Amino acid sequence: MRIYVKYVGDIGGLERVMESIAISLEVIREKLNLDYEIYCSKLLKDGTSNEPLCDKEVIMSESEFRRLYNRFWDYADFYYHHTKFRDIFTSSDIVISHGFLPYRKKQFHVVVEGKDWDWFRRNYQSFIGKYFGYPMFNYRLKYYKKAELIRIFNPNVVEYYYKCFNPSNILVIPQGVDTKNLLRYSSKNKKYDFAFVGRFSSEKNPEFIIEALKNSPYTGVMIGAREDKDLGNIQILKFRSWDETMKIAGRAKVGVIPSLQESFPLVSLEFMGLGLVVLKSNTWKTPIDKYTIEFRCCDKNDFMKKFTYVIENYDDFKEVITKGQKTIQKEYDVWKNNEKLIKEILKRKGVL
Repeated sequence: MRIYVKYVGDIGGLERVMESIAISLEVIREKLNLDYEIYCSKLLKDGTSNEPLCDKEVIMSESEFRRLYNRFWDYADFYYHHTKFRDIFTSSDIVISHGFLPYRKKQFHVVVEGKDWDWFRRNYQSFIGKYFGYPMFNYRLKYYKKAELIRIFNPNVVEYYYKCFNPSNILVIPQGVDTKNLLRYSSKNKKYDFAFVGRFSSEKNPEFIIEALKNSPYTGVMIGAREDKDLGNIQILKFRSWDETMKIAGRAKVGVIPSLQESFPLVSLEFMGLGLVVLKSNTWKTPIDKYTIEFRCCDKNDFMKKFTYVIENYDDFKEVITKGQKTIQKEYDVWKNNEKLIKEILKRKGVL
């Protein structure tokens, strides 16, 4: 039996989610002495050396991937799976993907999702995006209806999936992070007032932070740019390894997530697990929101009001920080959550 995992790698949070699933597949295979092969398509940052992960993998650099994907979105996914990734995809019995793939009747399809697509199209997507993307949006719905299993990693959007798809095929397992390693980088020796971690793209909204806090008395670090840059009170850095990124971010007081839209970003769990006060935009909801502070998206005055209050009263947030960290440790361990998912897949496939 062959299991295909779509887009493992290091170019973003979703690729790291899929990579963790591939790692967990290998661990469970050895632990339970099972006989299956793991295939994966891998997306790596330009210049990153490859460390083999799957039994068979096909690698694509980020620049090669984004050459088509940034212009044609889901259409590029289809093209890649009819060309570069075709062999490892079509020869697999189980396919695990964030989002959808070309549907093949003989395969067992597993979807990993966390987004309310009705909300996305209604509140975020432009008219051009709705028009150009409608065929793929419509196909997404059809694919999800045919999928044998949909893993929802943001419980706050599960009602959308119960309404639109077969409830018996829906499995709610929250997002997860490497909780043990995360604790190593939680530091009481604070160097920065704030941290941002994510791609420097429009939906992640990093320019909002720069405009709000540049030349202010507050120090910060922002990780995820194309090049390092010193703005005086703000240090902008290229993506680092996960360990180095967490080590740097762990020395901030506040983790800022100003995104225009999200599903359940890993960085929210990482910031909370590191012991940062999480300050996030109000355009998306997750189960850990009670341990965060929200500001109105793109409202600089509201953001500054909330941000300065946290900094000036930082010691008052110690109880919230502690409760948040304990919640991450207890409920959001990636390896425990992945094991639940994989065992459910194998049970439904008749392997366990």
